[in-house]
Amino acid sequence: MSTQALGKKGDSLFRKTATKKPELKARKLHREIFTLFNDHVEFLNDFTYKVHKETGYKLKKSQVVRALVDLIKDSPKIDIKKIQSNQDLLEQIKKSMKV
Repeated sequence: MSTQALGKKGDSLFRKTATKKPELKARKLHREIFTLFNDHVEFLNDFTYKVHKETGYKLKKSQVVRALVDLIKDSPKIDIKKIQSNQDLLEQIKKSMKV
């Protein structure tokens, strides 16, 4: 007579499956405090809520900000010599995103 639990087999449907987590590059975090306008905060709240509602993924506002910083950092098309105002910065970012 077997000592296994009733209904359990070695290849049970309920056993844990081994899944590999994607390897992430170790990056150090730095806490930074900055001020946003209310409409920016409202947008980030709405945007992250909609992503969660549509996909189930709980996107954090800080992830959105980091993604935007990476977008700027990785864009060779931004001409920093032409940035002297917030509007100039927006124009340079928009220009860098055009394909």
